Amino acid sequence: LINRAAVNELAAGVRTLAGEADLEVRGGRAGFPEALYAQLARLPGVAVASPVLDVEAGIAEAEIAEGGIAGSGRTIRLIGIDALRAGLIQPALFADEPQRRLELLKPDTVFLSSNAFEVLKKEKNQKLKVISGLKTVDLEIAGVLPASSLRGIAALTDISTAQWRLERLGELNRIDLRLEPGAGREAMRGKIAALLPPG
Repeated sequence: LINRAAVNELAAGVRTLAGEADLEVRGGRAGFPEALYAQLARLPGVAVASPVLDVEAGIAEAEIAEGGIAGSGRTIRLIGIDALRAGLIQPALFADEPQRRLELLKPDTVFLSSNAFEVLKKEKNQKLKVISGLKTVDLEIAGVLPASSLRGIAALTDISTAQWRLERLGELNRIDLRLEPGAGREAMRGKIAALLPPG
């Protein structure tokens, strides 16, 4: 028991340093109602719950022509987070530039991953045009994230911007969880599973 507890605490410490959640709740493509986030955040044993809406969004044709993207590069992962919560689980997102957290709270603002920056060739204060349903949405590029904090062709935005602009109000598709010290990971997994909707 002592050995298992020590190994679990060491593993939790490694996940914290790496900026990984102890547990993740993931929904299907349609996601799940954001009311589940409030339930999990209040669950005994959960130290931090961070809501996420992670959606593959189309890039407008003008952006593709300008950036020279072809074929499978016609989409970008738009990741909506609560900057204040996410920073507690993934400190690397804001460690190099703490004011980024406040900039992210501005409506229609995105930070590009370094890969997206290289492919799209977009600078700070330029517009990123993404397709949402039948309309095109303009998002302002506020900067570029370090390569270590976000990989792939992706952009980080505030969760309310992602929900509003992608017409996914009241929806999430991921919740990252940091557990309290001493909370058993497997025991917490069982408690959480009991609260989850089908799928």
